[in-house]
Amino acid sequence: MTLYNTNDHSDAAQSLPMQVQCIAALTHRYRAILNTMPSGYVYCQVLYDKGIAVDLIIEEVNRSWEKHTGMKDIIGRKPSRFRGDLHQAGS
Repeated sequence: MTLYNTNDHSDAAQSLPMQVQCIAALTHRYRAILNTMPSGYVYCQVLYDKGIAVDLIIEEVNRSWEKHTGMKDIIGRKPSRFRGDLHQAGS
């Protein structure tokens, strides 16, 4: 896989498809690593109210996180909505 120098704009229009292909390959590799590692992984968006973090929205989890917590289909949900489920899963 070859990554292109983004400072060289002479072939920008021609190299764009190759850059997109490289990003897709790297994304595939990243997801494969996350989904096969034994450690749980969760990526969340932090929600703020007047500069204070008040909640999260779960954006992404791997299979190990689901296995460790026993929770599935939680993408897009707020932990505040199922906090009791998390405490039970961790017991």
